[in-house]
Amino acid sequence: MLFASGLALPNAPALALAEYGESAGSAAALLGAVQFGVGAAVSPLVGLLGNDALAMGGVIVAALLLAVVVLVVVVRPWQLAEPIEAEAAAL
Repeated sequence: MLFASGLALPNAPALALAEYGESAGSAAALLGAVQFGVGAAVSPLVGLLGNDALAMGGVIVAALLLAVVVLVVVVRPWQLAEPIEAEAAAL
């Protein structure tokens, strides 16, 4: 349960909210809603797959693979500008 609320990884939400200074409250609410929404959507899959450790492990591995696909397709980390380069270009 610690992972669902973001308590186990406090740096991840902080990094996600770093770009939204003036609307940090709304961004935090959206982040929390997404975390609980994903937990609510994924938890029935464990029950459908057998409600044991193997089912839970399979769902975790599938979620990890989906997260990597989203990272590569949506975020494209190789195209992100380095913070130092972005500050130098702004000057």
